[in-house]
Amino acid sequence: MTVRAAAILKNRKVNGVSKPFTVDKHQAGTAWDWTRKEMGFLDDPEFVLHALRHTTATRLIDKGIDLYTVKEWLGHSTIQVTERYAHLNPVKLVHAATVLEVWVYKEPVLEV
Repeated sequence: MTVRAAAILKNRKVNGVSKPFTVDKHQAGTAWDWTRKEMGFLDDPEFVLHALRHTTATRLIDKGIDLYTVKEWLGHSTIQVTERYAHLNPVKLVHAATVLEVWVYKEPVLEV
């Protein structure tokens, strides 16, 4: 949990709110529909609320956070669920080859 999220939850508890979210599914759906409309994605069937979790997972992995940590962060039951978000970035392949080259030759080589 981020420091910001922890502070928000702590503040809610102080103010007598026992649950982290005070909206029901209908209210969340209405808010999401409004957001989709404002962003011009109302007719996009793939622009769903769950996409935010996907974006979070992808960004964490792209920044080098390991899959196990992302699994725990998102509350996935298995690592296989988290692996769906581990899209292989071509830059990471080049980096992996560079790491091996440095290890074998003990000096950096030019990256392509």
